[in-house]
Amino acid sequence: MMIVRDLKNIYAIVALCIFVAMTVPAAHAEDAPNEFVVAISDTGMEAASALATMVYFPAKIAVTMGGGIVGLGAYLLTGGDDEAANEIWAVTNGGDFLVEPEHLTGEKSIKFMGGGETASAGH
Repeated sequence: MMIVRDLKNIYAIVALCIFVAMTVPAAHAEDAPNEFVVAISDTGMEAASALATMVYFPAKIAVTMGGGIVGLGAYLLTGGDDEAANEIWAVTNGGDFLVEPEHLTGEKSIKFMGGGETASAGH
């Protein structure tokens, strides 16, 4: 008789689920706003930008560190002329360090290198 009691519990649970499902108002696709779809696409773009940053960021750091070393070499080879070193440092330390969703959609262009001091002063 244990099986009959277990079946009654299962029937009660199924009946309760059907009752709850019937009380939830039905929503039609044309009535629903596209906010959920936009939220999914935004989240997807953020995830894609995070993955792209995982590749882009180490390369950018390597260039930045290399520019620091080359700038230091330029500083030493020019006898302490900090303008030459600053120009190298400004170019290699400038630019974007992260890939943002706007970069992936084409709304913003990604800048790997920054503009130097004399380049921005000349324009």
